[in-house]
Amino acid sequence: DYARQLLDSGSYNVNEVGLKIGYSTGSHFIAAFKKKFGTTPKKYQDMYLMIMKIKKLLEKILLII
Repeated sequence: DYARQLLDSGSYNVNEVGLKIGYSTGSHFIAAFKKKFGTTPKKYQDMYLMIMKIKKLLEKILLII
């Protein structure tokens, strides 16, 4: 899903993603995203970026051990 890819990149905020994929307002994008994925795009993006940071940290730890 292109919207999730854009959010995953961390390069775009929620409103920018909504506009990029064709929504006229951020609120329409947020409502559609939440209906499809069960969470808001901001919560999704925050969680994804946090998981990626944890993954990188774990990879570094494993290299040390």
